[in-house]
Amino acid sequence: MSGIIGLLLCWFIWSIIKKIIDFLTKESRPKSSDAIISTSVTIRSTGTYEDFSKSVPPDKVWLPKDKSVVIAGYTISGGMLYVGKGLSAPTGWSKEAALINPDLPVDKSNPDRSGQYMSYWPSYSDINPASRAAYLEWLADGAKDPNANMGYVFLYFYGLERRLLCDTTSSEAAHHEIDQILLETERLLKIYSSSRSFKSYATRLINMAHAKFSKEKIYEKPVPDTSMIYENFPLFKLGLAQMAADNVPLPADWAIFLMRSDPEARLRTSARRCKDEFDNLFKAYYSEKFGKGILLSRSNTKYKLDYYPASSSLRGAAFGNTDLWDASVPKAFLKQLRDIADTCMDELDAYSRFIGKKQEGVGSIEALALFPTRLLGGDNSKDLKVIEEWCKKSLDGKKYFQVDHSFFIKQFSLLKSVGSGKKESLAVAQLLSKVGIGLEPDIRFWAHWPGDGKIVLFNLPKDASAAPSSQYSAAVAILHLAAAVMHADGRISPEEESHFEKQLENWLHLDQSEMVRLRAHSEWLLSVPQSFSWLTKRMQSLDKRQTEAVGKFLVDLAQSDGHINPDEVRALTKIYSLLGLDPNDFYKHAHIAATEPVKVESILPNRKRGYPIPARPPIKDKNSIDLDMDKIKEKMTETAAVSAVLSSIFSENKEVPPKTPKNASHTKTSIMGLDHELSAFVRFLITKSSWTREELELRAAENKLMLDGTLDSINDAFYAAHNKPLFEGEDIIDINDEMLKEVPA
Repeated sequence: MSGIIGLLLCWFIWSIIKKIIDFLTKESRPKSSDAIISTSVTIRSTGTYEDFSKSVPPDKVWLPKDKSVVIAGYTISGGMLYVGKGLSAPTGWSKEAALINPDLPVDKSNPDRSGQYMSYWPSYSDINPASRAAYLEWLADGAKDPNANMGYVFLYFYGLERRLLCDTTSSEAAHHEIDQILLETERLLKIYSSSRSFKSYATRLINMAHAKFSKEKIYEKPVPDTSMIYENFPLFKLGLAQMAADNVPLPADWAIFLMRSDPEARLRTSARRCKDEFDNLFKAYYSEKFGKGILLSRSNTKYKLDYYPASSSLRGAAFGNTDLWDASVPKAFLKQLRDIADTCMDELDAYSRFIGKKQEGVGSIEALALFPTRLLGGDNSKDLKVIEEWCKKSLDGKKYFQVDHSFFIKQFSLLKSVGSGKKESLAVAQLLSKVGIGLEPDIRFWAHWPGDGKIVLFNLPKDASAAPSSQYSAAVAILHLAAAVMHADGRISPEEESHFEKQLENWLHLDQSEMVRLRAHSEWLLSVPQSFSWLTKRMQSLDKRQTEAVGKFLVDLAQSDGHINPDEVRALTKIYSLLGLDPNDFYKHAHIAATEPVKVESILPNRKRGYPIPARPPIKDKNSIDLDMDKIKEKMTETAAVSAVLSSIFSENKEVPPKTPKNASHTKTSIMGLDHELSAFVRFLITKSSWTREELELRAAENKLMLDGTLDSINDAFYAAHNKPLFEGEDIIDINDEMLKEVPA
């Protein structure tokens, strides 16, 4: 009894399966499913069996180029098609998807030009009759309609793919057609490259053909396009294997492809937006470091012709191999390539940000000023070369050369369109620095710009910084304070200025390039009439704590050489008065600041005794090295703080800023969900178009904030809200003008 029940159950299940098969294999369905395969035999709706393991030779059904055929009334004259019956897929598991069976029905009355009935991996035998009509119509029209459904393009491409990769292994006729098939693939690629999918598959087929059939060395050809890393990587990998086998150095352009394909490389916007500039800069650094390139060694892995076909009929097919071994690329070398890329991006970031905001600005003086110096040459720097030669000639044998700003600008066509605004002034300074010329005043180092006044040109030392250190900022501000005192005293001479300038260099330990720039600034300061009537009013904007900090700092500098002479005493006591401090406090501060005997000489001619000084501390072993890192850090922080205070006094805006009420930020609206302190910091940031890191370090310290965390939190909030940062940069932080309108008042 149980046996009979089992048989009935099997019959019932088989009946259901047969109905499902009959339903799925009906020709009239809009979207045909793949045939249900059992080993090498499939069940068709007619009830017959088709053995795909027995295939006709491909040459028997292949229509060569320019051979005509008429199918369902459509005359197709281009050839390069499989037309007929009995051709199986290369694996023998199914019918060839590209094979056009002329006996299958075609619905000419309603061609499916939109491809609505096409499946993702179409097969001519399975697509809807209306889709067959649209496909044959497209072929008859020359397979060139740019608006054709991509399903029809792929169906035609399947045949080219099979003929090139599979038939060539056994057919002499197919082997002679390689160039024709490649030309046809390239023709299709030009028409349908807007399809990312087709572009990818077609590019890989072309690369595979070159790898499989070309007798030339891949590395002797142009490096594969880096915009299609995935598609071109097998061909690139073959080139590396050939280099390793032939002991050929890896050239710079191939190193760029290798770096761009490295998954650990983190390429920023500048490497993508300024691709050509990035690649040229990378080549320059690579050649400087590695010459013609490094030699790659051979690995222990055979090079494989990896290929993922577009046609489902080719899945699982083998496409051949080579006798080459993969190249071995050291991890340390990849790290060096990433370091070069980081350097290139650092140099390109400012230029990239500029053209990202102002596409029409490419080629302008502002863009050229931000362009990496290494890339200057040829047409983009002819005008700049003229400026360089004029400056060098003017400076011949001289340390400094003074000239009217307006006269200087009018000498050169490149500069004639330059205005007197801050951005234009910055561009001029940056541009000149690229040819080794410095000028003062430089808006990057000093807030004031002379407009049509005098400027001082000088030869810029190599590796000179593009931004002021806190020591330099303090030095130039103190120089102006001294000039203000001398001006008020009615006597200002080059000797006095030179003496004070040298003292500043010694006090603040300026490096060579800063000393050269400070002397140039002093030259300008002496040559231009200065009005300091506004300075007393500006001093009123400082609170008692700030003025005392400046005064003590000046005293600390003056006594650093163990001696404060009468000229220094006279100048510093007057500066104390200018700061609103009691001049007598100068002596008190001098003695408090001293850690070793310091002689403070009287400014009175008959008084030769120095003022009392602290006892000398115990003498240390002269051969010992004792660096107090806490004190060094404290000194640097103090210099930065005083520099910021003094710079605020001499800022371009000479109006006295209103004092902000304490905790006023807590009454304003939160920005992007940030807390009160961070929202206040945002409002502070947008008061200027750019900041130095030292300026922001000071502000953050005053508000008891960690700068890096503060900046990250602010930019994260702007990215989350608008997908754009509020600012960019590290040492120089530039505010994104587009985001200013997003900050509530």
